[in-house]
Amino acid sequence: MKDKHPPLDRLRQPPQSIETEESLLSAILIDNKTLLDVIEILSPEDFYKPAHQKIFDAVTDLFRKNEPADLVTVHNILKEKGQLEQAGGATYLSWLMDAVPVAVNAPHYARIVRDKACLRRLIEKANSITRRCFEDSGNVDEVIDFAEREIFEISENKITQSFHPIGRIIEDNIDVLEKRQGNKALVTGVPTGFDYFDKLTAGLQNSDLIILAARPSMGKCCEASTEIVLEDGSLATIEEIYRSGHAKILTLNEQMKFILTEPSDRIDDGKKPVFRLTTVLGRYIETTLTHPFLTLNGWKPLGELQVGDPIAVPRKIAVFGKEAMRECEIKLLAYLIGDGCLTKGNPRFSNSNPRILDDFLKAVDEFGGVRATVTKRPDRCPDVRVASGYRFKENRIAFGRLLQKKIALKGLSNNQFAKNIGLNPATVSGWVNGKYAPSPSRINILCRFFETDIYNLIGGGYASVAKNSTNSLKLWLEQIGIHGKNAHNKFIPTPIFRLPRHLLALFLNRLFATDGWASLIRGGQAQLGYASVSEKLIRQIQHLLLRFGIIAKIKKRHI
Repeated sequence: MKDKHPPLDRLRQPPQSIETEESLLSAILIDNKTLLDVIEILSPEDFYKPAHQKIFDAVTDLFRKNEPADLVTVHNILKEKGQLEQAGGATYLSWLMDAVPVAVNAPHYARIVRDKACLRRLIEKANSITRRCFEDSGNVDEVIDFAEREIFEISENKITQSFHPIGRIIEDNIDVLEKRQGNKALVTGVPTGFDYFDKLTAGLQNSDLIILAARPSMGKCCEASTEIVLEDGSLATIEEIYRSGHAKILTLNEQMKFILTEPSDRIDDGKKPVFRLTTVLGRYIETTLTHPFLTLNGWKPLGELQVGDPIAVPRKIAVFGKEAMRECEIKLLAYLIGDGCLTKGNPRFSNSNPRILDDFLKAVDEFGGVRATVTKRPDRCPDVRVASGYRFKENRIAFGRLLQKKIALKGLSNNQFAKNIGLNPATVSGWVNGKYAPSPSRINILCRFFETDIYNLIGGGYASVAKNSTNSLKLWLEQIGIHGKNAHNKFIPTPIFRLPRHLLALFLNRLFATDGWASLIRGGQAQLGYASVSEKLIRQIQHLLLRFGIIAKIKKRHI
Protein backbone atom coordinates (compact mmCIF):
# COMPACT_ATOMS: atom_id res chain seq x y z
CA MET A 1 0.00 0.00 0.00
CA LYS A 2 1.44 3.38 -1.02
CA ASP A 3 1.82 6.13 1.49
CA LYS A 4 -0.58 8.97 0.63
CA HIS A 5 1.53 11.36 2.64
CA PRO A 6 5.20 11.09 1.55
CA PRO A 7 7.86 12.08 4.08
CA LEU A 8 8.45 15.79 4.43
CA ASP A 9 12.08 15.37 3.29
CA ARG A 10 10.85 14.39 -0.19
CA LEU A 11 8.90 17.64 -0.49
CA ARG A 12 11.77 19.88 0.60
CA GLN A 13 13.60 21.92 -2.00
CA PRO A 14 17.32 22.59 -1.75
CA PRO A 15 18.19 25.96 -0.17
CA GLN A 16 17.73 28.71 -2.81
CA SER A 17 16.33 32.18 -3.38
CA ILE A 18 15.20 32.71 -6.97
CA GLU A 19 14.00 36.22 -6.16
CA THR A 20 17.42 37.22 -4.85
CA GLU A 21 19.14 35.77 -7.93
CA GLU A 22 16.79 37.78 -10.18
CA SER A 23 17.37 40.97 -8.18
CA LEU A 24 21.15 40.49 -8.37
CA LEU A 25 21.21 39.95 -12.14
CA SER A 26 18.90 42.92 -12.64
CA ALA A 27 21.19 45.14 -10.52
CA ILE A 28 24.24 44.08 -12.56
CA LEU A 29 22.51 44.75 -15.91
CA ILE A 30 21.40 48.20 -14.73
CA ASP A 31 24.78 49.18 -13.22
CA ASN A 32 27.80 47.20 -14.44
CA LYS A 33 30.00 48.70 -11.70
CA THR A 34 28.31 46.46 -9.15
CA LEU A 35 29.95 43.49 -10.87
CA LEU A 36 33.34 44.57 -9.43
CA ASP A 37 32.13 43.62 -5.94
CA VAL A 38 30.06 40.62 -7.01
CA ILE A 39 32.63 38.82 -9.16
CA GLU A 40 34.88 38.14 -6.15
CA ILE A 41 31.98 36.60 -4.23
CA LEU A 42 30.19 34.45 -6.81
CA SER A 43 30.79 32.06 -9.66
CA PRO A 44 28.11 30.95 -12.18
CA GLU A 45 27.72 27.60 -10.38
CA ASP A 46 26.51 29.41 -7.26
CA PHE A 47 23.16 30.21 -8.92
CA TYR A 48 20.41 27.66 -8.35
CA LYS A 49 18.42 28.34 -11.55
CA PRO A 50 20.30 27.11 -14.67
CA ALA A 51 19.07 30.11 -16.68
CA HIS A 52 20.69 32.43 -14.15
CA GLN A 53 23.96 30.50 -14.41
CA LYS A 54 24.01 31.11 -18.19
CA ILE A 55 23.23 34.82 -17.82
CA PHE A 56 25.86 35.44 -15.12
CA ASP A 57 28.45 33.53 -17.16
CA ALA A 58 27.69 35.76 -20.16
CA VAL A 59 27.97 38.91 -18.02
CA THR A 60 31.38 37.86 -16.63
CA ASP A 61 32.61 37.04 -20.17
CA LEU A 62 31.74 40.59 -21.22
CA PHE A 63 33.41 41.96 -18.09
CA ARG A 64 36.68 40.17 -18.92
CA LYS A 65 36.57 41.61 -22.44
CA ASN A 66 35.99 45.08 -20.94
CA GLU A 67 32.66 45.35 -22.78
CA PRO A 68 29.40 46.68 -21.30
CA ALA A 69 26.82 44.14 -20.13
CA ASP A 70 23.35 45.28 -21.19
CA LEU A 71 20.27 43.77 -22.76
CA VAL A 72 21.73 43.80 -26.28
CA THR A 73 25.26 42.54 -25.51
CA VAL A 74 24.09 39.79 -23.16
CA HIS A 75 21.46 38.73 -25.73
CA ASN A 76 24.12 38.54 -28.46
CA ILE A 77 26.68 36.54 -26.46
CA LEU A 78 24.05 34.03 -25.32
CA LYS A 79 22.91 33.66 -28.91
CA GLU A 80 26.50 33.08 -30.08
CA LYS A 81 26.88 30.33 -27.49
CA GLY A 82 23.54 28.77 -28.41
CA GLN A 83 22.27 29.32 -24.87
CA LEU A 84 19.66 32.03 -25.41
CA GLU A 85 16.64 29.75 -25.02
CA GLN A 86 18.23 27.98 -22.02
CA ALA A 87 18.62 31.42 -20.40
CA GLY A 88 14.91 32.18 -20.79
CA GLY A 89 15.02 34.00 -24.12
CA ALA A 90 14.87 37.69 -24.95
CA THR A 91 11.59 38.13 -23.07
CA TYR A 92 13.14 37.02 -19.77
CA LEU A 93 16.16 39.29 -20.27
CA SER A 94 13.82 42.24 -20.87
CA TRP A 95 11.90 41.36 -17.71
CA LEU A 96 15.15 41.38 -15.69
CA MET A 97 15.97 44.85 -16.99
CA ASP A 98 12.56 46.10 -15.84
CA ALA A 99 12.78 44.60 -12.34
CA VAL A 100 14.54 47.76 -11.06
CA PRO A 101 16.19 46.58 -7.80
CA VAL A 102 18.47 48.78 -5.70
CA ALA A 103 21.89 48.42 -7.35
CA VAL A 104 23.77 49.35 -4.19
CA ASN A 105 22.40 46.17 -2.56
CA ALA A 106 24.11 43.92 -5.13
CA PRO A 107 26.91 42.73 -2.75
CA HIS A 108 24.25 41.82 -0.18
CA TYR A 109 22.28 39.87 -2.82
CA ALA A 110 25.51 38.13 -3.86
CA ARG A 111 26.24 36.98 -0.32
CA ILE A 112 22.74 35.54 0.01
CA VAL A 113 23.14 33.62 -3.27
CA ARG A 114 26.57 32.39 -2.17
CA ASP A 115 25.32 31.26 1.25
CA LYS A 116 22.44 29.33 -0.34
CA ALA A 117 24.91 27.65 -2.69
CA CYS A 118 27.13 26.81 0.26
CA LEU A 119 24.21 25.12 2.04
CA ARG A 120 23.39 23.08 -1.08
CA ARG A 121 27.00 21.93 -1.32
CA LEU A 122 26.99 21.12 2.39
CA ILE A 123 23.94 18.89 1.90
CA GLU A 124 25.68 17.17 -1.01
CA LYS A 125 28.86 16.64 1.01
CA ALA A 126 26.86 15.42 4.02
CA ASN A 127 25.18 12.81 1.84
CA SER A 128 28.58 11.77 0.53
CA ILE A 129 29.94 11.47 4.08
CA THR A 130 26.88 9.46 5.14
CA ARG A 131 27.41 7.01 2.26
CA ARG A 132 31.06 6.64 3.19
CA CYS A 133 30.10 5.89 6.81
CA PHE A 134 27.63 3.20 5.74
CA GLU A 135 30.33 1.57 3.61
CA ASP A 136 32.17 0.86 6.91
CA SER A 137 35.67 0.39 5.46
CA GLY A 138 36.99 -0.30 8.97
CA ASN A 139 39.46 2.60 9.07
CA VAL A 140 37.76 5.32 11.10
CA ASP A 141 40.67 7.78 10.71
CA GLU A 142 40.35 7.65 6.91
CA VAL A 143 36.61 8.33 7.14
CA ILE A 144 37.20 11.29 9.46
CA ASP A 145 39.89 12.66 7.15
CA PHE A 146 37.52 12.26 4.20
CA ALA A 147 34.78 14.13 6.08
CA GLU A 148 37.15 16.96 6.98
CA ARG A 149 38.32 17.35 3.37
CA GLU A 150 34.76 17.38 2.09
CA ILE A 151 33.61 20.03 4.57
CA PHE A 152 36.63 22.30 4.23
CA GLU A 153 36.50 22.01 0.45
CA ILE A 154 33.25 23.98 0.67
CA SER A 155 34.87 26.81 2.59
CA GLU A 156 37.83 26.92 0.21
CA ASN A 157 35.53 27.05 -2.81
CA LYS A 158 33.73 30.09 -1.40
CA ILE A 159 36.69 32.20 -2.50
CA THR A 160 36.72 32.77 -6.25
CA GLN A 161 39.76 31.68 -8.19
CA SER A 162 40.21 34.81 -10.28
CA PHE A 163 43.65 35.29 -8.70
CA HIS A 164 46.50 32.85 -9.33
CA PRO A 165 49.60 31.86 -7.35
CA ILE A 166 52.79 33.44 -8.64
CA GLY A 167 54.35 29.97 -9.05
CA ARG A 168 51.83 29.05 -11.74
CA ILE A 169 52.46 32.29 -13.64
CA ILE A 170 56.23 31.72 -13.52
CA GLU A 171 55.84 28.20 -14.93
CA ASP A 172 53.72 29.56 -17.80
CA ASN A 173 56.32 32.20 -18.65
CA ILE A 174 59.57 30.30 -18.07
CA ASP A 175 60.11 29.70 -21.81
CA VAL A 176 59.81 33.41 -22.51
CA LEU A 177 62.32 34.20 -19.78
CA GLU A 178 64.81 31.65 -21.12
CA LYS A 179 64.57 33.11 -24.64
CA ARG A 180 65.20 36.59 -23.33
CA GLN A 181 68.17 35.40 -21.33
CA GLY A 182 69.67 33.84 -24.47
CA ASN A 183 69.26 37.08 -26.40
CA LYS A 184 72.37 39.18 -25.71
CA ALA A 185 70.98 42.38 -27.29
CA LEU A 186 70.48 45.28 -24.92
CA VAL A 187 66.94 46.01 -26.12
CA THR A 188 64.82 43.00 -27.12
CA GLY A 189 61.47 44.76 -27.13
CA VAL A 190 60.20 48.11 -28.29
CA PRO A 191 62.65 50.91 -27.31
CA THR A 192 61.14 53.82 -25.41
CA GLY A 193 63.88 56.36 -26.05
CA PHE A 194 64.70 56.53 -22.36
CA ASP A 195 68.11 54.84 -22.15
CA TYR A 196 68.03 54.07 -18.43
CA PHE A 197 64.48 52.68 -18.62
CA ASP A 198 65.38 50.54 -21.66
CA LYS A 199 68.39 49.21 -19.77
CA LEU A 200 66.17 48.16 -16.89
CA THR A 201 63.37 46.62 -18.98
CA ALA A 202 65.13 45.71 -22.27
CA GLY A 203 62.34 47.68 -23.91
CA LEU A 204 58.58 47.22 -23.77
CA GLN A 205 57.78 43.53 -24.13
CA ASN A 206 54.84 41.71 -25.65
CA SER A 207 53.64 40.13 -22.45
CA ASP A 208 50.84 39.89 -19.94
CA LEU A 209 50.18 42.59 -17.42
CA ILE A 210 51.00 40.80 -14.16
CA ILE A 211 50.02 42.49 -10.93
CA LEU A 212 51.64 41.16 -7.77
CA ALA A 213 49.31 41.89 -4.89
CA ALA A 214 48.10 40.67 -1.53
CA ARG A 215 44.76 41.21 0.05
CA PRO A 216 44.92 43.85 2.79
CA SER A 217 44.95 42.91 6.48
CA MET A 218 45.76 39.25 5.85
CA GLY A 219 48.99 39.11 7.85
CA LYS A 220 49.51 36.50 10.53
CA CYS A 221 50.67 38.11 13.74
CA CYS A 222 50.82 36.37 17.11
CA GLU A 223 52.17 37.58 20.43
CA ALA A 224 55.95 37.11 20.75
CA SER A 225 55.64 34.63 23.65
CA THR A 226 53.36 32.26 21.68
CA GLU A 227 54.84 28.75 21.75
CA ILE A 228 55.12 26.67 18.57
CA VAL A 229 56.00 22.98 18.14
CA LEU A 230 59.31 22.40 16.35
CA GLU A 231 60.44 19.43 14.28
CA ASP A 232 62.26 17.77 17.20
CA GLY A 233 59.17 17.99 19.45
CA SER A 234 60.44 20.89 21.55
CA LEU A 235 58.51 24.14 22.00
CA ALA A 236 59.88 27.56 21.10
CA THR A 237 58.35 31.00 21.28
CA ILE A 238 57.86 33.09 18.16
CA GLU A 239 60.49 35.48 19.46
CA GLU A 240 63.01 32.64 19.81
CA ILE A 241 62.25 31.40 16.29
CA TYR A 242 62.58 34.94 14.92
CA ARG A 243 65.99 35.38 16.54
CA SER A 244 67.29 31.92 15.58
CA GLY A 245 66.71 32.60 11.88
CA HIS A 246 65.53 29.08 11.05
CA ALA A 247 63.09 26.45 12.31
CA LYS A 248 60.78 23.83 10.83
CA ILE A 249 57.21 24.28 12.06
CA LEU A 250 53.80 22.77 11.30
CA THR A 251 51.52 24.21 8.64
CA LEU A 252 48.39 23.05 6.77
CA ASN A 253 48.70 21.82 3.21
CA GLU A 254 45.96 21.86 0.57
CA GLN A 255 44.56 18.57 1.91
CA MET A 256 44.21 20.09 5.39
CA LYS A 257 47.04 17.89 6.67
CA PHE A 258 49.85 19.03 8.93
CA ILE A 259 53.29 19.16 7.30
CA LEU A 260 56.62 20.48 8.55
CA THR A 261 58.04 23.40 6.62
CA GLU A 262 60.45 26.31 6.94
CA PRO A 263 58.74 29.71 7.23
CA SER A 264 59.25 31.80 4.10
CA ASP A 265 60.11 34.85 6.19
CA ARG A 266 60.09 36.29 9.68
CA ILE A 267 58.95 39.87 10.19
CA ASP A 268 59.02 41.88 13.37
CA ASP A 269 55.66 43.65 13.12
CA GLY A 270 56.40 46.05 15.96
CA LYS A 271 54.09 46.75 18.87
CA LYS A 272 50.40 46.18 18.16
CA PRO A 273 47.39 45.51 20.37
CA VAL A 274 46.68 41.79 20.77
CA PHE A 275 43.54 40.01 21.89
CA ARG A 276 43.10 36.64 23.59
CA LEU A 277 40.93 34.01 21.92
CA THR A 278 39.89 31.16 24.23
CA THR A 279 38.22 27.96 23.04
CA VAL A 280 35.76 25.80 24.96
CA LEU A 281 38.61 23.32 25.57
CA GLY A 282 40.48 25.99 27.49
CA ARG A 283 43.15 26.57 24.86
CA TYR A 284 44.02 30.17 24.14
CA ILE A 285 46.10 32.27 21.77
CA GLU A 286 46.86 35.98 21.69
CA THR A 287 46.87 37.58 18.22
CA THR A 288 46.17 40.81 16.40
CA LEU A 289 42.69 41.41 15.00
CA THR A 290 43.90 40.57 11.47
CA HIS A 291 45.24 37.10 12.33
CA PRO A 292 43.22 34.54 10.29
CA PHE A 293 41.44 31.51 11.76
CA LEU A 294 39.98 28.64 9.75
CA THR A 295 36.19 28.44 10.08
CA LEU A 296 33.41 26.56 8.30
CA ASN A 297 33.13 29.65 6.08
CA GLY A 298 36.82 29.78 5.19
CA TRP A 299 39.62 31.81 6.72
CA LYS A 300 38.44 34.77 8.78
CA PRO A 301 40.41 37.39 10.73
CA LEU A 302 39.91 37.48 14.49
CA GLY A 303 38.09 40.78 14.16
CA GLU A 304 35.25 39.11 12.25
CA LEU A 305 34.70 36.23 14.67
CA GLN A 306 31.81 36.17 17.10
CA VAL A 307 31.56 34.43 20.48
CA GLY A 308 30.49 30.86 19.82
CA ASP A 309 31.80 30.68 16.24
CA PRO A 310 33.44 27.29 15.58
CA ILE A 311 37.09 27.41 14.49
CA ALA A 312 39.40 24.64 13.38
CA VAL A 313 41.80 23.27 16.00
CA PRO A 314 44.11 20.25 15.68
CA ARG A 315 42.74 16.92 16.89
CA LYS A 316 46.23 15.41 16.86
CA ILE A 317 49.79 16.76 16.70
CA ALA A 318 51.82 13.60 16.15
CA VAL A 319 55.26 15.17 16.58
CA PHE A 320 57.73 13.14 18.62
CA GLY A 321 61.43 13.60 19.23
CA LYS A 322 64.41 11.28 18.96
CA GLU A 323 66.36 12.20 22.10
CA ALA A 324 66.09 9.35 24.58
CA MET A 325 66.49 9.47 28.35
CA ARG A 326 66.99 6.65 30.81
CA GLU A 327 63.67 5.21 31.98
CA CYS A 328 64.68 5.76 35.61
CA GLU A 329 65.16 9.47 34.90
CA ILE A 330 61.75 9.72 33.22
CA LYS A 331 60.02 7.95 36.11
CA LEU A 332 61.76 10.03 38.79
CA LEU A 333 60.95 13.28 37.00
CA ALA A 334 57.26 12.38 36.60
CA TYR A 335 56.94 11.23 40.22
CA LEU A 336 58.69 14.31 41.62
CA ILE A 337 56.60 16.72 39.51
CA GLY A 338 53.44 15.03 40.71
CA ASP A 339 54.05 14.14 44.38
CA GLY A 340 57.53 15.45 45.04
CA CYS A 341 58.98 18.30 47.05
CA LEU A 342 61.75 20.12 45.19
CA THR A 343 62.24 23.17 47.42
CA LYS A 344 64.34 21.57 50.18
CA GLY A 345 67.98 20.53 50.28
CA ASN A 346 67.33 17.02 48.97
CA PRO A 347 64.44 15.86 46.75
CA ARG A 348 61.53 14.29 48.64
CA PHE A 349 58.62 12.11 47.51
CA SER A 350 55.41 11.17 49.31
CA ASN A 351 52.84 8.60 48.18
CA SER A 352 50.73 6.00 50.00
CA ASN A 353 50.38 3.54 47.09
CA PRO A 354 52.82 0.61 47.71
CA ARG A 355 53.28 -0.13 43.99
CA ILE A 356 54.09 3.48 43.16
CA LEU A 357 56.43 3.75 46.16
CA ASP A 358 58.25 0.57 45.15
CA ASP A 359 58.59 1.79 41.53
CA PHE A 360 60.04 5.10 42.76
CA LEU A 361 62.61 3.34 44.99
CA LYS A 362 63.72 1.11 42.10
CA ALA A 363 64.16 4.17 39.89
CA VAL A 364 66.33 5.79 42.60
CA ASP A 365 68.56 2.69 42.69
CA GLU A 366 68.88 2.67 38.89
CA PHE A 367 69.71 6.39 38.79
CA GLY A 368 72.93 5.75 40.68
CA GLY A 369 74.93 7.71 43.22
CA VAL A 370 71.95 8.36 45.50
CA ARG A 371 70.12 6.47 48.21
CA ALA A 372 66.54 6.69 49.38
CA THR A 373 65.55 6.86 53.05
CA VAL A 374 61.91 5.98 53.75
CA THR A 375 60.19 7.41 56.82
CA LYS A 376 56.85 5.83 57.78
CA ARG A 377 54.43 7.32 60.26
CA PRO A 378 51.05 5.91 61.33
CA ASP A 379 49.08 9.06 60.53
CA ARG A 380 50.89 10.18 57.36
CA CYS A 381 51.95 8.95 53.91
CA PRO A 382 55.41 7.41 53.67
CA ASP A 383 58.04 10.08 53.00
CA VAL A 384 61.12 9.36 50.88
CA ARG A 385 64.26 11.49 51.12
CA VAL A 386 66.81 11.10 48.31
CA ALA A 387 70.37 11.93 49.38
CA SER A 388 73.84 11.22 48.12
CA GLY A 389 74.70 7.54 48.50
CA TYR A 390 78.24 7.20 47.19
CA ARG A 391 81.04 5.25 48.83
CA PHE A 392 83.58 7.98 48.30
CA LYS A 393 86.71 6.06 49.40
CA GLU A 394 86.05 3.06 47.15
CA ASN A 395 85.13 5.31 44.20
CA ARG A 396 88.34 7.37 44.56
CA ILE A 397 90.45 4.21 44.60
CA ALA A 398 88.65 2.95 41.46
CA PHE A 399 89.22 6.31 39.77
CA GLY A 400 92.94 6.24 40.70
CA ARG A 401 93.41 2.78 39.19
CA LEU A 402 91.66 3.79 35.96
CA LEU A 403 93.72 7.00 35.73
CA GLN A 404 96.96 5.01 36.20
CA LYS A 405 95.99 2.70 33.31
CA LYS A 406 95.23 5.62 31.01
CA ILE A 407 98.56 7.30 31.82
CA ALA A 408 100.38 4.04 31.05
CA LEU A 409 98.53 3.64 27.74
CA LYS A 410 99.89 7.06 26.75
CA GLY A 411 103.42 5.73 27.40
CA LEU A 412 104.04 8.30 30.16
CA SER A 413 105.28 8.18 33.72
CA ASN A 414 103.24 9.93 36.42
CA ASN A 415 105.78 12.79 36.51
CA GLN A 416 105.74 13.21 32.72
CA PHE A 417 101.95 13.22 32.75
CA ALA A 418 101.88 15.88 35.50
CA LYS A 419 104.26 18.03 33.47
CA ASN A 420 102.15 17.66 30.31
CA ILE A 421 99.00 18.92 32.03
CA GLY A 422 100.82 21.61 34.06
CA LEU A 423 100.30 20.16 37.55
CA ASN A 424 102.46 19.22 40.50
CA PRO A 425 103.52 15.49 40.45
CA ALA A 426 102.34 15.20 44.08
CA THR A 427 98.80 16.09 42.97
CA VAL A 428 98.77 13.32 40.36
CA SER A 429 100.23 10.89 42.93
CA GLY A 430 97.36 11.67 45.31
CA TRP A 431 94.82 10.95 42.55
CA VAL A 432 96.25 7.62 41.41
CA ASN A 433 96.57 6.46 45.03
CA GLY A 434 92.94 7.28 45.80
CA LYS A 435 93.72 9.84 48.52
CA TYR A 436 91.58 12.64 47.07
CA ALA A 437 89.65 13.56 43.94
CA PRO A 438 90.31 16.24 41.31
CA SER A 439 88.23 19.40 41.30
CA PRO A 440 85.66 19.95 38.50
CA SER A 441 88.04 22.26 36.60
CA ARG A 442 90.84 19.68 36.72
CA ILE A 443 88.44 16.92 35.68
CA ASN A 444 87.83 19.00 32.56
CA ILE A 445 91.61 19.11 31.95
CA LEU A 446 91.77 15.32 32.23
CA CYS A 447 88.84 14.87 29.85
CA ARG A 448 90.50 17.06 27.22
CA PHE A 449 93.84 15.32 27.59
CA PHE A 450 92.38 11.79 27.27
CA GLU A 451 89.75 12.95 24.76
CA THR A 452 86.86 11.44 26.70
CA ASP A 453 83.98 12.52 28.96
CA ILE A 454 83.75 12.53 32.73
CA TYR A 455 81.72 9.32 32.96
CA ASN A 456 84.50 7.36 31.22
CA LEU A 457 86.87 8.60 33.90
CA ILE A 458 84.57 8.60 36.93
CA GLY A 459 81.63 6.23 36.54
CA GLY A 460 79.25 8.17 38.79
CA GLY A 461 80.51 11.62 37.85
CA TYR A 462 82.04 14.20 40.16
CA ALA A 463 79.45 13.62 42.88
CA SER A 464 80.63 10.03 43.37
CA VAL A 465 84.14 11.06 44.52
CA ALA A 466 83.57 14.41 46.26
CA LYS A 467 82.09 14.48 49.76
CA ASN A 468 81.07 18.12 49.54
CA SER A 469 79.36 17.81 46.13
CA THR A 470 75.60 18.08 45.53
CA ASN A 471 73.89 14.70 45.23
CA SER A 472 73.62 13.66 41.60
CA LEU A 473 69.78 13.65 41.46
CA LYS A 474 69.54 17.19 42.82
CA LEU A 475 72.29 18.32 40.47
CA TRP A 476 70.44 16.84 37.50
CA LEU A 477 67.17 18.47 38.55
CA GLU A 478 68.98 21.82 38.77
CA GLN A 479 70.44 21.36 35.29
CA ILE A 480 66.99 20.87 33.71
CA GLY A 481 65.58 23.81 35.67
CA ILE A 482 62.97 22.03 37.83
CA HIS A 483 64.66 22.01 41.26
CA GLY A 484 63.48 24.74 43.63
CA LYS A 485 60.00 24.95 42.05
CA ASN A 486 57.02 24.75 44.38
CA ALA A 487 53.62 23.29 43.49
CA HIS A 488 52.43 26.52 41.82
CA ASN A 489 55.55 26.84 39.65
CA LYS A 490 56.19 23.25 38.58
CA PHE A 491 56.48 22.58 34.86
CA ILE A 492 57.61 19.90 32.42
CA PRO A 493 61.26 20.45 31.41
CA THR A 494 62.29 20.77 27.74
CA PRO A 495 63.96 17.31 27.39
CA ILE A 496 60.58 15.60 27.90
CA PHE A 497 59.13 17.26 24.79
CA ARG A 498 61.94 15.78 22.66
CA LEU A 499 61.33 12.19 23.79
CA PRO A 500 60.34 9.39 21.38
CA ARG A 501 56.71 8.29 21.51
CA HIS A 502 57.11 5.30 23.85
CA LEU A 503 59.17 7.23 26.40
CA LEU A 504 56.78 10.19 26.35
CA ALA A 505 53.96 7.71 27.03
CA LEU A 506 55.95 6.37 30.00
CA PHE A 507 56.33 9.89 31.41
CA LEU A 508 52.60 10.64 31.15
CA ASN A 509 51.78 7.25 32.63
CA ARG A 510 53.83 7.89 35.78
CA LEU A 511 52.67 11.52 36.00
CA PHE A 512 49.00 10.47 35.99
CA ALA A 513 49.82 7.85 38.65
CA THR A 514 50.45 10.72 41.09
CA ASP A 515 47.85 13.49 40.80
CA GLY A 516 45.70 11.85 38.15
CA TRP A 517 42.21 10.50 38.73
CA ALA A 518 39.64 8.27 37.03
CA SER A 519 35.88 8.05 37.56
CA LEU A 520 32.69 6.80 35.94
CA ILE A 521 30.09 9.32 34.81
CA ARG A 522 26.51 8.76 33.76
CA GLY A 523 26.09 5.93 31.30
CA GLY A 524 29.17 4.11 32.58
CA GLN A 525 31.59 6.24 30.55
CA ALA A 526 35.09 6.53 32.00
CA GLN A 527 36.55 9.97 32.63
CA LEU A 528 40.22 10.63 33.27
CA GLY A 529 41.77 13.80 34.62
CA TYR A 530 44.78 15.43 36.23
CA ALA A 531 44.72 18.12 38.90
CA SER A 532 47.38 20.70 39.70
CA VAL A 533 47.64 24.29 40.96
CA SER A 534 50.26 24.99 38.28
CA GLU A 535 48.51 26.34 35.17
CA LYS A 536 51.66 26.00 33.08
CA LEU A 537 51.95 22.32 33.99
CA ILE A 538 48.29 21.68 33.11
CA ARG A 539 48.61 23.34 29.72
CA GLN A 540 51.77 21.36 28.98
CA ILE A 541 49.97 18.11 29.83
CA GLN A 542 47.04 19.11 27.58
CA HIS A 543 49.50 19.66 24.73
CA LEU A 544 51.36 16.38 25.25
CA LEU A 545 48.09 14.42 25.31
CA LEU A 546 47.23 15.98 21.94
CA ARG A 547 50.32 14.33 20.46
CA PHE A 548 48.57 11.01 21.09
CA GLY A 549 45.25 12.27 19.70
CA ILE A 550 43.73 12.71 23.18
CA ILE A 551 41.64 15.89 23.36
CA ALA A 552 41.56 17.29 26.90
CA LYS A 553 39.52 20.14 28.35
CA ILE A 554 40.86 22.47 31.03
CA LYS A 555 38.58 23.38 33.92
CA LYS A 556 39.35 25.73 36.77
CA ARG A 557 38.04 25.06 40.26
CA HIS A 558 38.35 27.40 43.20
CA ILE A 559 39.06 25.55 46.42
